Amino acid sequence: MFNFSCGCCSKGVDWDSSDINFATTIFPKESRENRIKKIGQKRSSASISVFENKKLEKLYPNNNLLITYGNVLYEKNLDLNALTKKEERQKLNVKKIVSSDVHSLMLIEIFDENLNLKKTMIYAYGSNENGQLGIDYNPLGNNFYKDWTLVDLRNKIKFEFVVEDICVGDDFSIIVIKDIEKNMLLMIRFQLSKEDQFDILSNNNNNSKKNCVTKEQFNIYEHEGIKQVECFGNRILVLTNDNSLYMKGILYDMSNVFEYKKCVQFKNDILYLTMGINNCLLLGEDNTIYALGHNEYKEFGISNIEEQLGDSNSDILVKKNVNNDDDYNNLNNKNLKTTNFVNHNFNEKVFINTFFKERGLTIKKISTGARHTMVLCTNGELYCFGDNSDGQCSGFEKVINEPTLIEFEDEDEFIIDIKAGFNHSIAKGLSRKVYVWGDSTWEKIGIKQSTIDQFDPLEINDMKIRNVINMFAGSMFSGFFTSGDFNLEN
Repeated sequence: MFNFSCGCCSKGVDWDSSDINFATTIFPKESRENRIKKIGQKRSSASISVFENKKLEKLYPNNNLLITYGNVLYEKNLDLNALTKKEERQKLNVKKIVSSDVHSLMLIEIFDENLNLKKTMIYAYGSNENGQLGIDYNPLGNNFYKDWTLVDLRNKIKFEFVVEDICVGDDFSIIVIKDIEKNMLLMIRFQLSKEDQFDILSNNNNNSKKNCVTKEQFNIYEHEGIKQVECFGNRILVLTNDNSLYMKGILYDMSNVFEYKKCVQFKNDILYLTMGINNCLLLGEDNTIYALGHNEYKEFGISNIEEQLGDSNSDILVKKNVNNDDDYNNLNNKNLKTTNFVNHNFNEKVFINTFFKERGLTIKKISTGARHTMVLCTNGELYCFGDNSDGQCSGFEKVINEPTLIEFEDEDEFIIDIKAGFNHSIAKGLSRKVYVWGDSTWEKIGIKQSTIDQFDPLEINDMKIRNVINMFAGSMFSGFFTSGDFNLEN
């Protein structure tokens, strides 16, 4: 039995779950109206909520359900007890679910009686045409799995490990594992190479199978180890312990798909990163948000972007990986249309959002959709910015230029968790209410047969969602892991 902290970042925080944290004390208690008036002013530490861990035994009573809305191929109300042994059901947690258009992965944690992490399990669903499920590949056999299938990594990885994180690209998956002996994170890729696929087909061997689980080619020792990995489309971003950001693959141009290129190294400590369709946000330890990529839909949350360009001569950034000094000096040239960066469709200039730092707000969590961002603060306030064409940032403006406070029907609602989908948003309150808004297609926000987007937070009216532990979202679905004492047939 093992007791591990999460390896997503050096601070030991899992940014994809609700952290099993709930605000238990708020002092002094303020109305939403009074809190809005204080925006722009420094706040004393007394106005920030106190968070404490609740025991897992109070959160995992009997029934463990995965409830999903939207376009998913698997069962929308999945009894997770059917996937696990009887003695494991009381201490089960769905840590993360990730999906592309054709395949899904689910990471489950099992705790022992002492609430220590006992083991982790990966379940896969959907297409395995490129070996993206981590299941041995046979091009002439079954390559679409209609039931959640356990991925057996024990026979493929010969050292003792625990799975820390999962993420998916269009036709591959990245698994982050912790080498227990070395106390280090490693990347594993689920994908069969084109050469291996061709080799199987050219031999016409009906019984031929290939192992599609391989170590990702990233030198962890050179970069002081991995802190976090994220995927979107065909792009992989890696944040290392020396606060460097590396990128492999480009959303529309796969010219550097086989090697990682260094985008930037930060002098300040970076807690974690989150990425959208063509942008990346990183949270600094001082509540500064750093942004790379495109800001076409104001994904950076910065009104005057030219005034917020990072300066390499300050204590913020180390010189980026550009071809020569002339390219680097031209970063401040407003008339410069192109620079000779490694990735031509990913702007590697680093911009700085100090909105929250200037207002004395402490950021708890950031979640990005395709082109919009949600920022949750420790005082229970939620801010959104970016693309709002489907109402995912709330309201009717097409674009939200800078962080804007989200209003809820209950003005005293205290938000404790968030998740951004492709173009919709989810939030959970201390009241245990779950809210959704944004794109309503495929019924992914729980509104049946709707052709109208939801432009304000709407409480989910579903009796099965009584005790949501973790929330998940993708391009076509919303998912909730919930435990509770209720009749599964209701």
